[in-house]
Amino acid sequence: MWHFATHLDRGLRYSSAVKSQLEPPRGTASGRTRLLIVVTGVVLAFAFVSLGFMENHAGSHVRGTLTAKGGALGHFTLSPNYCSSGFEAGYLGAQLMHREQRWHWYLTGSEYGRPIVRVIQDPERGPLLSVALPGRPKPVVLDGSHCRRFQVVVRRAHGAVSIAPVHLVAGSLDIDCDELSGSARFQDCY
Repeated sequence: MWHFATHLDRGLRYSSAVKSQLEPPRGTASGRTRLLIVVTGVVLAFAFVSLGFMENHAGSHVRGTLTAKGGALGHFTLSPNYCSSGFEAGYLGAQLMHREQRWHWYLTGSEYGRPIVRVIQDPERGPLLSVALPGRPKPVVLDGSHCRRFQVVVRRAHGAVSIAPVHLVAGSLDIDCDELSGSARFQDCY
């Protein structure tokens, strides 16, 4: 029995010596770790490139000017140069705003000192405009009842691919109401 224990002890010492030669020295990465680092780097690079593409291309097609003429809206002129889809908020429509507002709005939900005009295709009430004003808890909703002209069109962008639960939208508005007038066209709002 003592003889068996001696061989077992020698075998364990031998296997740990071989094992130490096969392992990389402490402080260096193994092949698996290097592979994991490379794959993580590639995934992060792809994510940043995708975000950059979305930043430069999605929602960048907006033209027009809207002017508030007093009343509940006060006085302002909005020349939006950015739009986002209303699908995330649960409606078919778009939000028209200034480009510098988008990240502030996404992160905080506040309007960043400028109005945001939401163009909405309501299934029951038809086309609506909802104007969110800074410092006011509720938006002002226009339904065309106090307008001489209220042509509002919003739809899913033709041939657009849905991304997650969000759909690209496009549309236009041409309005002349007591409180707001102007026109705008928008497409590829994500």
